[in-house]
Amino acid sequence: MKEVNELNANARGGTELMQERLHNSLPADLLDKFQLIPSRVRDIKEGKIPILWLHDLPNDPESQHLKNSNLRKRFAKIVAVSDWQMQMYNLVLGLPYEECVVIKNGITPIDIQEKQFDGTVRIIYHTTPHRGLELLVPVFEALCERHDNIVLDVFSSFSIYGWSQRDEPYKQLFDRCRNHPKINYHGAVSNERIREELKQ
Repeated sequence: MKEVNELNANARGGTELMQERLHNSLPADLLDKFQLIPSRVRDIKEGKIPILWLHDLPNDPESQHLKNSNLRKRFAKIVAVSDWQMQMYNLVLGLPYEECVVIKNGITPIDIQEKQFDGTVRIIYHTTPHRGLELLVPVFEALCERHDNIVLDVFSSFSIYGWSQRDEPYKQLFDRCRNHPKINYHGAVSNERIREELKQ
């Protein structure tokens, strides 16, 4: 993989996995012509066509430079990963649609296996905590008051990016998960482990 997360070369989040897949899917001589910048602009490389590949939301501090039309001119194109994301950048930062293109997130398909239903409904949360875990936990707790056949597996931590210190504001939420009899808190695990869990 030629481009890596500049904040932590060992990060294995969705952005890094998509980058890896892109680099494994395209010819090296084509990739050598471009600088694919995943959200966080640190430098623009001379002699390469710079493409900004958005993976964050417009309220992220790293996105604020996109308000400035002169700073946007640094990029040959700005790529959003969904129509909704592009619309949010337009509404919040005034990013013109004509400067963007949407290339939706790609995944490596998971082999779905036939499962025997044992009566337990299994729910999985497998992203960083700021993406809705604080909403899911109380909803799940309320569901548990009405249903006794549900289980929630939580695979969540900023340590996937090497940012364990960012877990601090979520410590009480993680403890709430650990202490609930129907929630299994696992922290951050490899994508391979998540893929195996999703098969279940």
